[in-house]
Amino acid sequence: MFKFVYPIVLVVLVLAVVLLALFIFFEFRRTKQMKAFGNIKLLSTLMPTRSLLRQRLKFGLCWVALVALVLAVARIQMAGNSGDPIRNLNVEMVAVVDVSNSMLCEDETPSRLERAKMVLNAFLESSDNLKLGLVEFAGTAVTRMPLTADKGSAKLFVNSMATTDISAQGTAIGAAMRQAQRCFSNTEGVVRCMLLITDAENHEDDAISTAEVVNREGKMLVNVVGIGTAEGGNIMLADTTLNDAEGKPVVTKFNEKMAQDIAKAGKGIYLTAASPNEVVDKVMAQMSKIASSTSQTSTTASITYVDKFELFAWIAFILLLIDAVLMERRNHLMDRLKQFFGKKNVAE
Repeated sequence: MFKFVYPIVLVVLVLAVVLLALFIFFEFRRTKQMKAFGNIKLLSTLMPTRSLLRQRLKFGLCWVALVALVLAVARIQMAGNSGDPIRNLNVEMVAVVDVSNSMLCEDETPSRLERAKMVLNAFLESSDNLKLGLVEFAGTAVTRMPLTADKGSAKLFVNSMATTDISAQGTAIGAAMRQAQRCFSNTEGVVRCMLLITDAENHEDDAISTAEVVNREGKMLVNVVGIGTAEGGNIMLADTTLNDAEGKPVVTKFNEKMAQDIAKAGKGIYLTAASPNEVVDKVMAQMSKIASSTSQTSTTASITYVDKFELFAWIAFILLLIDAVLMERRNHLMDRLKQFFGKKNVAE
């Protein structure tokens, strides 16, 4: 099985079919005209350099390359072959993202905040039945985006996150989790989780006890994605290093111990943002396990789709390369080589 991410692009295939039909029509008409003019074999001797086979082959190469390019641009995806079928999950996930100035640190490539965006975009790309909400926090917490299944809108909100969204600096993780708790719906048969993405430099409240309360009251897991390194780095504001009151550069370090403790208190899992796809796989596997144990899955097995557009892009490139090298007319050099080796064999 397969599907397309951008099926609207497939409209171009209509043009490809029209081109093929026109080519066949004109080829048929040309052959008919040549038969009316005279014997085709005799006419071919009058045009020794003309090669009908090469002309048709070049058109075929270009036509197949066009179809392959259309499939690549439409982003074709093939059904993956997984050992255990993943059930259709109705997942509500509220991402709680740290947007304090420390997220501008570049100890994660390209920065901590950009790495957080990569994680959320990975969720949006891979999960069809995911409703995502977004809460940003620094010194205070705000709901940036309510729960939505609209991937296009969600990507706009995720990619536009910035440290300037919240003026009050700090890291109020507890307040952010409380704010996120209010974002979930009361719909039955839904698996819920909170995804906290932070460098865990908490300065405002008791995040660990809040994670326990949120898990107990909201009956949801608190998963934590840690961002940053233990060595840390400087905070860059408009290409300028942020300094403290004494004029020394501020160094921000990832507090992995706190991140792990928050995840443990919220009965979730702790992950790092080093591999966004790995974060998605582990969280969705966790959600699937919970759904299976609580019968919160649909009866239809879902299919995991894998991108294959690169294969069709390579096919188009190779075919166009062959077309560029292949000449429409006969190559007399090859004929001479055949004659040469033929004479040599006769002499022997």
